[in-house]
Amino acid sequence: MDQTLAQIDLHRWPVWQACLFGMALLVCIWGAVAWPAAFWPTGLVAIAFWTSISLGCMGVALLHHLTGGRWGWGIGRELSAAISTAPLTGLFLLPLILAARWVFPWARSLADLNPHQQIYLAPPFVLTRTIVEWGLWTGLALWHLKGYHRTAHDPTFRLPPRAAAVGLILFWFSLTSASIDGLMSLEPVNNSSMFGAIEAIGCVVAGLAWVLLMRWQ
Repeated sequence: MDQTLAQIDLHRWPVWQACLFGMALLVCIWGAVAWPAAFWPTGLVAIAFWTSISLGCMGVALLHHLTGGRWGWGIGRELSAAISTAPLTGLFLLPLILAARWVFPWARSLADLNPHQQIYLAPPFVLTRTIVEWGLWTGLALWHLKGYHRTAHDPTFRLPPRAAAVGLILFWFSLTSASIDGLMSLEPVNNSSMFGAIEAIGCVVAGLAWVLLMRWQ
């Protein structure tokens, strides 16, 4: 009897998940249409939160490919699971780009900015940087996952440390740039040479927190 009920619950769960997802999607669409000025800044917080986990795990994985050590193999599965979602960040960024004028003051007007900020925060230039950053993260994610799967079949295989070093440098600059474009530019008059570094470290902390949460089970 208990086994039958368990089987029924397992078969019903996907239906409930689909219903909850559909309801949540409808609520999001309603909020985006009815209160765009309040909805989209909140969406930016959610996007930054979930993206930070994937990118933080990517930074830790690149560091392990560079330095080596047994510590990285112990958490390799959790890191790879989070990194595999990096290409999906484009789905998050697309609606945010379309609704940029509700979130970023420079997307509405550049008149209040100095000449250098007007060049750097020009919407086409920001969009170009965003696409390049997303392409870099996607390439690094696919490179890591390919190496991880190959290592699972051949334990002696290691991704080249020199390539990991180059990837880590590019990853650092792209992450700090994205932090400045997506977060610090919310108040363009503020300037901070450490903001991008602080956000990058925060992503690493978020990634390690994800690993600990998964290993805690």
